[in-house]
Amino acid sequence: MAPSTRKRKATMIGLFDSPKASKKRLRTLRPRKDAIHPFTELPSELQLRIMGFCDSKTLSAFSLLSNHFRELSLRVMWETQPVETYIKNFDQLDEHEDLRFAIRHLAIRKQSAPNRSRFSGVAKRLVTRFPKNYFPGLQEFTIEYEPAASDYFVTIINTLSKYQPKRLKAININVMYRWSALNSTVNKDPSHSAITYPTGLTTVNLEFRYTGQTLAFDPMKVFDANSDTVTTAKAYLGTWYNHFSPKPCPNVTTLYATQEQYDRNCAKDLSKKFLNTERLILTAPSCGILWEGADLTTLMEKYADWRYFSRAKFVELTYSHGVRYGRNDIDLRDSILKNIKFLVRRWISDGDMPELEEVQVMRFEPLKNMTTHSFTFQIEIKEARRVVVTSEVTKLPDEIKLEKEKEEKEKAERETEEKGKVEKEKEVKVKAEKEKEVKVKAEKETAKGNNMEDVVLTNPAAT
Repeated sequence: MAPSTRKRKATMIGLFDSPKASKKRLRTLRPRKDAIHPFTELPSELQLRIMGFCDSKTLSAFSLLSNHFRELSLRVMWETQPVETYIKNFDQLDEHEDLRFAIRHLAIRKQSAPNRSRFSGVAKRLVTRFPKNYFPGLQEFTIEYEPAASDYFVTIINTLSKYQPKRLKAININVMYRWSALNSTVNKDPSHSAITYPTGLTTVNLEFRYTGQTLAFDPMKVFDANSDTVTTAKAYLGTWYNHFSPKPCPNVTTLYATQEQYDRNCAKDLSKKFLNTERLILTAPSCGILWEGADLTTLMEKYADWRYFSRAKFVELTYSHGVRYGRNDIDLRDSILKNIKFLVRRWISDGDMPELEEVQVMRFEPLKNMTTHSFTFQIEIKEARRVVVTSEVTKLPDEIKLEKEKEEKEKAERETEEKGKVEKEKEVKVKAEKEKEVKVKAEKETAKGNNMEDVVLTNPAAT
């Protein structure tokens, strides 16, 4: 027999489908007055200022709240992070003119221009927009290119220089590595006079790795164009050609440089160009890393040339390695400390680097993007001589672990020793008490025997 309609309806309606439950659920979905966060009621300018202190993950979460916060988070992202030259980014900028004021750092990198064809498209977009003051708030410009796209590089740089934004103070140029035949000159490279670099910059970063191609133009001219204003320079010159300009930049006080073990020596040339450098930040991946039987003097000769920076007061040397040559991290650290201390002694010998006060050495882990340990050398004067003193050595994680295990072992030994000492003292005390009891008992028995003898001797009847 089929169930009745009334029963069938009763079985279909559950607890959450009842009218009362629906009303209850609707009441919970309605926004409450106390559920509104005070941040949402602040003025947009103040919200924008507060969001400027957030990281990228927090800004991404903000962008999911509403269209209003999406616009604010996008503006903050474009203001604090490099903006790539993708087509979709230009489409947004064409549609929203106010976002152009938020761009502080414009970047042409390999992900947005991976080949010559894509690079030409980026060049066309920028050449048509720079004359319109498209980026009025631009403060930093980054460009990465291969030697095969040098003609587009020159077109972009010349247009940027002609219509230079007023706030532009930093430029980063990276000539990327490209495998090719040795000394194969690229015909597309323009002559020296065809390039006009932006002027009035305070920070210039030039990274020129080994390309196997002899450039027909001089990338170092970017420093010459800003020789009177640049104060912070970054230079990685894997290959130093004779036509690189030696014109000095006297106002540079901070120099970031990189010296690979197999790069050509460029320290002496850089010391002439940046002659007043006081703070030298040197990245030397292979510095101090020696294998068994290696000649320390020969391997450190390339790094010894940095002694020509006679005005340097502080040197920060960063190295990275992945080969231990059968040694653990602690032994390798001690070996590197010894080798770099030898290097610093060479720097200050014969009156070189007379103003050097401190050398800080750090080991950098590229995969972890962090510094695992560091040690510091202080240059002190003792008995009218300049000597190198090791002042601070941070401990490695393995070293901290070993010390912790050693402390725990020593603590356990001390506890065991104290426990054994207490037990021994307890045994001695118990033994002493037993001996005392035996002695007292013996004395009592002796005294009792003496009393019996006195009784016998003094009793005539007993006799």
